[in-house]
Amino acid sequence: MDAEPFFVHVPDAVLDDLRSRLRHTRWPEPLPYPGWTAGADLDYLKELVGYWASSFDWRAQERWLNSFPQFTADVDGQVIHFVHQRGQGPSPFPLVLTHGWPSSFVELLKLPPCSPTRPPTAATNGTASTWSFPRCPATRSHHLRGGPGPAPHAPGPTCGPD
Repeated sequence: MDAEPFFVHVPDAVLDDLRSRLRHTRWPEPLPYPGWTAGADLDYLKELVGYWASSFDWRAQERWLNSFPQFTADVDGQVIHFVHQRGQGPSPFPLVLTHGWPSSFVELLKLPPCSPTRPPTAATNGTASTWSFPRCPATRSHHLRGGPGPAPHAPGPTCGPD
């Protein structure tokens, strides 16, 4: 299994298209119910879409995501995306954290005991983890190949409790 470096980069045309679609959202008429009583609050949703259309800095997010060492590897025909960070200290231990759908590896990047920027401490016996966040084949590598990947070959072991 050979791992290939992976970097997040969304083409400008894709971001321009997204912003255009967000700015041209066709909003429903407000419901006669207050707030979140019967679904998403329309004012909140309009504010959120406005933020994504005009204020969200996707390039800053790409820089942050690309500050983590990311790779892809083909495992039995499935493209697996993962972050691999070597531990620090005299005896780092391996740690594999997985996620399922609809979760994302991004949710795991800020875990304090796993942060590559957190030095070994007395609480960890002077060790720091070697950690990896694989993207499980069950989630079908949609964004890694420009569309959904093939379904797994056959039922088999999963990458986590999901």
